[in-house]
Amino acid sequence: MISDRHAQQLEAYKDPGCLNSFLEMSTSSYPSLKDTSINTTMARPSLSPMASLRLLSRPGPSRLPLMLAYRSQPLSTSSPLHSGHNRWSKIKHKKGAEDAKRSMLFSKYTQEIYRAMTPPASLDIGLNPRLAAAVDRAREGGVTKAAIEAIFEKARKAADGSGQPVIHEAMGPGGKEAMIIETITDAPQKTLQRLKEILFKYSCRFTPVAYLFDKKGLIVVTPTSDEGSFDELFEVAVEGGAEDVQEIEGDSGPVWEVFTEPTQLHAMHTLLSSPPHSSRYTIQSSELAYIPQNPVDEDELSEKQNAGLSKVIDGLEADADVVRVWTNLS
Repeated sequence: MISDRHAQQLEAYKDPGCLNSFLEMSTSSYPSLKDTSINTTMARPSLSPMASLRLLSRPGPSRLPLMLAYRSQPLSTSSPLHSGHNRWSKIKHKKGAEDAKRSMLFSKYTQEIYRAMTPPASLDIGLNPRLAAAVDRAREGGVTKAAIEAIFEKARKAADGSGQPVIHEAMGPGGKEAMIIETITDAPQKTLQRLKEILFKYSCRFTPVAYLFDKKGLIVVTPTSDEGSFDELFEVAVEGGAEDVQEIEGDSGPVWEVFTEPTQLHAMHTLLSSPPHSSRYTIQSSELAYIPQNPVDEDELSEKQNAGLSKVIDGLEADADVVRVWTNLS
């Protein structure tokens, strides 16, 4: 049987806006609560009406104050902020940019070594000064011994014909970054599976992208003496069958790129490496290259996309069978 006092308290309990009524009734039964400071800005108690009925109908003094104190919780509309969260966010973005820059440098060093070993160049450091210089620069830049040995192994496969050249095409994580992946392998299916796992890890996929590139012969030369000028090289190269000659800024001065049809690469290499041109120019590299038709500016990609592309290129070039990764970035 519920007393009249309990029935009044239960009716008040059903109305979340009448907490002050609860306090007034409670202090009439418990005078000691008059001096107690109670925060009335509370959420609706979480007890159901039936549970409240059972609690209030028990014999003995009113249990309403205990019920309110035990079950009510302060209202909160915002998540707590932890100390240092913004600082780590800044560190994370800075570290991502530094890792991407470091990745590009490593890729540059490894490609310098591989180009220095491209036939007919010797694979012996003692007989190939350019290779020795490239290895020294890579070591100073932090490239590991294991990575350098992997590059040598790739070059040996290409030189002795023990590996089968296979070209793979893929699209990067942003949907704009086309990639041509050159491999030399004696187990094409195993290589394909490894590359697929690397691409999947970084949200990339195999898809046809070769139509976005032109395959050209590319010879990179630098002037050896004051007699070697861009104008003279342009004239000699065009007369010898070159399609174009471009000047780019290198680390230690001007660098000139001579573009030819793939079938004319060997003839152009022979021309520029023969007297009198051999005394005026030094051939830095000679290879078949994939030149993007419409290069994508790195600024068109977000920081996250650039970082993701650097990671996937690192992962691909770390594979023992990958020789080179070409992209359509400018």
